[in-house]
Amino acid sequence: MAEYEAQSEIKTRVKGAPRLYFLNNEELMEFFLKPEFGGEPYRTLIPKCFPGISSFKFGRQANEIVGFVTPSGEMLLFNEIIKISDNIADAIIALAEMMKDALQSLQIRCCSGLIKNPNKTDRWIRTFPAQTLILAGQIYWTSELDKALESWYKSESKKSLKQMRKEYDGVITRLSENLTTNMSLADRQKTTALLTSELFLSKKISDLIKNDWVEPTSLEVSTLMKFYFNEDTAEITIIQMFSSSQYAYQTYEDVYQAVITPETERYIIHITTALNLNKYVAIESSRASGKFETIRCLAKTLGRLVLPYCCSNYSSVDSALMAFEVTAKLGAWAVIKNYLDMNKNVLEEVSYHLSRFLRSMNDNEFDSSVTLNGIPISIQLKPTFFLASTGPNTHGLPASLRAFFRPIAMKGPDTGKISEMLLIAEGFTEALMLSQKV
Repeated sequence: MAEYEAQSEIKTRVKGAPRLYFLNNEELMEFFLKPEFGGEPYRTLIPKCFPGISSFKFGRQANEIVGFVTPSGEMLLFNEIIKISDNIADAIIALAEMMKDALQSLQIRCCSGLIKNPNKTDRWIRTFPAQTLILAGQIYWTSELDKALESWYKSESKKSLKQMRKEYDGVITRLSENLTTNMSLADRQKTTALLTSELFLSKKISDLIKNDWVEPTSLEVSTLMKFYFNEDTAEITIIQMFSSSQYAYQTYEDVYQAVITPETERYIIHITTALNLNKYVAIESSRASGKFETIRCLAKTLGRLVLPYCCSNYSSVDSALMAFEVTAKLGAWAVIKNYLDMNKNVLEEVSYHLSRFLRSMNDNEFDSSVTLNGIPISIQLKPTFFLASTGPNTHGLPASLRAFFRPIAMKGPDTGKISEMLLIAEGFTEALMLSQKV
């Protein structure tokens, strides 16, 4: 009886802070039964609530947190010291807000530094974390590209675009040369990630130059993903085709930057178009085709949290509904693998609740509150659901759910192109020849 009451109390407390769902029952019991500030539960369990954090930096007092360390070893300091209260759920929520504020402040400084010195110097790279470096590079690229395209439309000359490509070639060469010098592991990872991003942006410039003429509304221009930064509010608007979204400032789990091949870019366009139509995505492909990596790449670009869920014949209705609730409260992207592997009766009931939940979100146009299994849920950021399987996904879905998902067929990755880009990002000069041997 005492154990049942304890479990009920834990569920009540966890409802207020969905990130506590990342802890198992034993860890939650340890949390609530040993609330010593700065003790072992706080130092080891709190970081588990945040996928993009390996540890927190504590202040002089045991209940003070002044910053956090990312899995790649980068340290970010909060704008102000956080004092953990007796209510751990409130503390978790406060930490999430301070993480976002810290990233926004760093992004403003990072973008300002790049505008003053667009050469992406070593000092600039060492000063800021990889997430803000890559994002600032994309924002700067968007600004310069819009200027170059406007000049092309007015003068009918590609001079501005060619000059922009020349500048990017110089940056890429310098970053590649830096990788051959002695540097710390964290700086090497940041430089490699930044170089991978810059290579993709440079290639998009080259693709535009190959065209004799492009209209502002042409496919070559509208399919480009552009980043617009508001320095006053630190809001970043990301536009591609007819879709528009706000950057969510979720901390990266790692600094690895995926290589975006032309095939990957087409999949991303399909996904963003589906989301713009209030649809969700069912990806059908063979094994090891990069389904999860493609979703994760887009999520990192938009600053969103990705939560993978794997279904099986042993999955229950309660566990599925809990996963949907956590996804909704965190505004995350849920990648549900092997959805059709659930027991038939469980699949029907879960699909019924999920379809009602998705319809509630679409009907309310993302109001502050939606319902899941009859329970109102307050959401701040619209969640997204992906179904990933190795076979035809939508054909086996219950009719109540099929209308909400748009199918996308994905083939295997272009390993040759990916190998070439990774070798270039690591500083190899003969990347094309070496990629053919990988």
